[in-house]
Amino acid sequence: MTPSLDFLSTRCEALDQILGGGLSRGEVSLVYGEPGVGKTSLALQCAVTCAKKDYKTIFIDSDNTFSIPRFTQIAGSPLDTISPFVFIFKPHTFEEQSLLIENLENYNLHTIALIVVDTITTLYRISFDSVGDVVSLNMKLNWQLAYLNELAKSYHTSILLTSQVRSVIDSELSETKVEPVASRVLNFWAQKIIHFQSTSETVQKKAVLKKGFTGNKNTCFFILSKAGLLSTSQN
Repeated sequence: MTPSLDFLSTRCEALDQILGGGLSRGEVSLVYGEPGVGKTSLALQCAVTCAKKDYKTIFIDSDNTFSIPRFTQIAGSPLDTISPFVFIFKPHTFEEQSLLIENLENYNLHTIALIVVDTITTLYRISFDSVGDVVSLNMKLNWQLAYLNELAKSYHTSILLTSQVRSVIDSELSETKVEPVASRVLNFWAQKIIHFQSTSETVQKKAVLKKGFTGNKNTCFFILSKAGLLSTSQN
């Protein structure tokens, strides 16, 4: 059973608002940020939200950090009521990630509401550090994203990617900023891009919409809690 709505809620009202309703179906959404800002928690939360509506998720855990206890904590429900709706895959190399994405259509995508890749750039970065063939790796990453984009459109599926970040020097502003790893490729293919950031308060995080929905507001705050991402009174 696939959803008939145009958006899948993140279950964080403030984040849904800046996204124009949630994760768009038929589009690729990218969330990037430093470790500990809630990227994986968001992915788990979206999978839980789908499962509670009897929608299925394919979760590609390229970071090998999918946590059953954390998943259960966010779900707030017995695991056996949620797990049948989430299919977890753990590629160990960038080549395995490519093959997995290439064969996604074998999993009856008409029944899949959400595809998560957490993170899309981890195995890419590891391969780059060991092989160093940036041209070949960028071609493979570009192909993966192009194919995911086509799947999103063809099956009206929401695709959520997370990405690590790297520091770069902005010569115009004379300051250091962070951007997604392989930013040019990711920026080209993702229809929505959200930057998760830390704040001075440990549990409070900031989300900035960098690309996509052009509403009146492109920034929100959320609490990263045991239950997942929660809106704050600061929004």
